Amino acid sequence: MTYQAYKPTGANGLNPVPVPDNAIDTALYDSANKLGVQLIGRNAVDYGTAVAQNTIQMVSNFAGTVPPSATIALQGQLWFNATSSTTGQLYLRTATGGTYPTGWERVPTVNSGTPQDGDIQVVGSVISIWASGAWQQVFPPQYS
Repeated sequence: MTYQAYKPTGANGLNPVPVPDNAIDTALYDSANKLGVQLIGRNAVDYGTAVAQNTIQMVSNFAGTVPPSATIALQGQLWFNATSSTTGQLYLRTATGGTYPTGWERVPTVNSGTPQDGDIQVVGSVISIWASGAWQQVFPPQYS
């Protein structure tokens, strides 16, 4: 019986990536920075390390000081820019454009320090936004 290589596609259904049988494809993996994922083909031998590395990458949101390169990062992928062992910024890979680094948009978060205008807070089912030095409840709406 002849099998064809796997051809998984992204969420948009475009650009199928053929994964060869009996191999671990590293086209989407940057081994120098340990970023990206390794695609495991049918009947690949010694695939345990690749599975473990892929799992760690996904669970840690590809944390590191270097973003996944444009050749391995997929639209919608998260990357945590670890500025120290305890802090950093979360970024989202966009289709085009983006800020630092190119193609990545920072995901706004509320820090534990002093809020800034535009910060969002969710407590239970109440959503508030920081504006003019105070939290303003936006949901559920308050009528005066």
